[in-house]
Amino acid sequence: MTWLLIRGGFSLKKALLMAFVCFVFVAGCIDDEAKEYRENLLKVSKDMDHQSRAIKRALNTYSKVWEYSIEARAAIDPENMAYKSGLDQDIVEEYFKINSAGNIPNDFSTNVHSVKSYYKENKIGHAEKSHDEIKKKINELNDTPDNYEKVYNEVLDMYTYLGDYLDMALEPSGNIGEFNNKKEELLSDIKNKYKRVEAIMPNED
Repeated sequence: MTWLLIRGGFSLKKALLMAFVCFVFVAGCIDDEAKEYRENLLKVSKDMDHQSRAIKRALNTYSKVWEYSIEARAAIDPENMAYKSGLDQDIVEEYFKINSAGNIPNDFSTNVHSVKSYYKENKIGHAEKSHDEIKKKINELNDTPDNYEKVYNEVLDMYTYLGDYLDMALEPSGNIGEFNNKKEELLSDIKNKYKRVEAIMPNED
């Protein structure tokens, strides 16, 4: 009888020990998953912030070309366009329409389209692909651990604003005043969301 009690007590202790080990293991796995999720969420928000900087450069170039084409009131020398736009002169000569006199017409629509062609073949084209990759990463993060739902929603909002910002680079429209106001507003929205993501992100511990 005593032997059975000892044996039973040993089995109970062993079971409790195994249960504790399993609990620690599962808790450790959950912590690792949450940590990985946190890192991925931070990375995708940083990727979007980085992408917004590339788009910003393109949109600012649109504005410079747009404004200068209106202000010039006459055909524009390619060298002057390069200076005003910040683009290299060889880029201006390759992508802008140049008349027989060697000048660029002061048609803002045509000139903005020329800038769009350049960026579409280069940086904005890359930004478009990057945006698709960001979308995939965000979709992979939609199964949110505890305490991360609010942060994930902020990241979703940031992605939406970034999409609108990218659309402006792909298809600039409106008048120059509307265009400038919209690009500044969207950039502010993106930056504010990025700051909020960092501010409400749960701590690692």
